[in-house]
Amino acid sequence: MATVICPKCGTKNPANAMNCKNCRINLKFALEHPDMFEPVKQDTVQEIEEMEEIEEVPFQKKARNIGCFIILALVCSVIFACAASYVSSTNIVSYYERPQTVRLLLLLSALAAFISFGGGIWLIVSLIKHQKKIR
Repeated sequence: MATVICPKCGTKNPANAMNCKNCRINLKFALEHPDMFEPVKQDTVQEIEEMEEIEEVPFQKKARNIGCFIILALVCSVIFACAASYVSSTNIVSYYERPQTVRLLLLLSALAAFISFGGGIWLIVSLIKHQKKIR
């Protein structure tokens, strides 16, 4: 896709854009009268191109991965709790083994919930620390 670089701010814009997406100047006018604007340094254009190539900050990837882990742990917790309920209400396990099986499933459910809770607390604390670093 063809792009046009704004002569005022150096932002890359689509070739068919009427106004710059950054400074909102009329691109047609700006391109016809480039002498009215201070020329943009080539270094600035290269920096903008390099910034556009960066997909995600490593912290954002880490936060997304932790979020997925928390959701997985919560899903496992619900599955174990449902399994415990099912086992306790059916004859799938013998009468004498049922309490141990239900306890084990409820323990796994509680463990998964605890892991997701701990991960959530850690994620919130990390986000707060990251915001303080930015400021």
